[in-house]
Amino acid sequence: MPFKHHLLMVIGCSIILQSCAATTEQTDKYGPYAKEAEKQRIAQEQYEPYKKMNTVEAYQEFISKYPENYLVYQAKMQIYDHEFAPYEKMNTISGYLEFIKRYPDNANHEQANKHIVKHEIKICEKKDTITCFRN
Repeated sequence: MPFKHHLLMVIGCSIILQSCAATTEQTDKYGPYAKEAEKQRIAQEQYEPYKKMNTVEAYQEFISKYPENYLVYQAKMQIYDHEFAPYEKMNTISGYLEFIKRYPDNANHEQANKHIVKHEIKICEKKDTITCFRN
């Protein structure tokens, strides 16, 4: 009897160990995703206080403090939008030209140029001359 009892215990332990190994394999299988999710959670936590402040200075601080954070691009876009906002509010040709000159690397140049063209078209429509539209 003792031999059968030991044999059953050995078989039972081996079955339990095999099931543990499968669980470990499954955990390792999803490990990279879990790590990436954790990285994204940390990145969001780092970004959130600066996003709440919503100022150029706050976003610049975030970028300098966390240059490897994947949300740096979003912070840069926010800076560009903050720089562009006062000129967009002015909504004048001279304002947009000043913006382009003052912020040569800003991503909103194309938008500023579109506004300039719209204003020029309005001016030409008021003058109602062919010469204006040719220039």
